[in-house]
Amino acid sequence: MILYSLSINGWEMMIALGFMFAASVRVSNELGRGSAKAAKFSILMTRLTSFTIGTLLVTWTGVAIGAGLQSIVAYVNLTAYYLVGIPVGAVLGFVFDMEVKGVWIGMLFGTFVQTVVLIIMTYKTNWDEQVIIARNRVNRWTVKDGSEPDHTT
Repeated sequence: MILYSLSINGWEMMIALGFMFAASVRVSNELGRGSAKAAKFSILMTRLTSFTIGTLLVTWTGVAIGAGLQSIVAYVNLTAYYLVGIPVGAVLGFVFDMEVKGVWIGMLFGTFVQTVVLIIMTYKTNWDEQVIIARNRVNRWTVKDGSEPDHTT
């Protein structure tokens, strides 16, 4: 399970690096063009986009993971980025000649899909059932009468 989590973490890191490189190219292009104002605007937009995405993902992904839905969240991440975001970005970037801007839009669309799915998951989760599941997990590992933890249930 640890290796699986590290693998997902690595993939998410690659997505963040992709955003970083896209922002770097955008700012470099504006500086190379001689437009300091456009470079500043690109930096501002990158910061606002990153902050917004980060806030949404931390809030909703964290809720789903805290509810014990890690494996489902991992599949949502993979689907949103690799089956939605990257193909949309490739089509916009290469087929419609939007270049880096198209790839960026595709990744943002993947993040949007992920956020919407996690919001729906959180809304539809039966939280009373999650309480029962959590209590059963805790009770399975509690020490009774000074003896060893009960691992039989």
